[in-house]
Amino acid sequence: MGTIMSKPKIIGYYRLRHPVTSVRVENDKSHNSVSIFVNHARSGQIVLRSTETTSFLLAMCDLRPIMVYSFVFVGDELLGHLVEVESGLKDEMTVVGDDGDVTTVGDVRKAADRRTVDE
Repeated sequence: MGTIMSKPKIIGYYRLRHPVTSVRVENDKSHNSVSIFVNHARSGQIVLRSTETTSFLLAMCDLRPIMVYSFVFVGDELLGHLVEVESGLKDEMTVVGDDGDVTTVGDVRKAADRRTVDE
């Protein structure tokens, strides 16, 4: 019997639209509190159902991904590849993934480095 391979997965990461510079999500059982920062100052907070949070976050983003991470499991091994669509991205820039994950460019790079196979 051969090695079992999972279905490939692709995650796009998107930049927040100007003037939003970052967001912070605090998870609760059924609701999430989303703090919105404009020009690095907290400008407000909204409470959403957990099921609505990803759609809300992606609505605040540009439509084109600036980073794309693709990966597949081959047996127990994770094989992946990170593509940066734009050059010069700063590590501290906040990005939102297709799955609603709020992170930074630097954290995406670090995670990809741990999970990426050199070609």
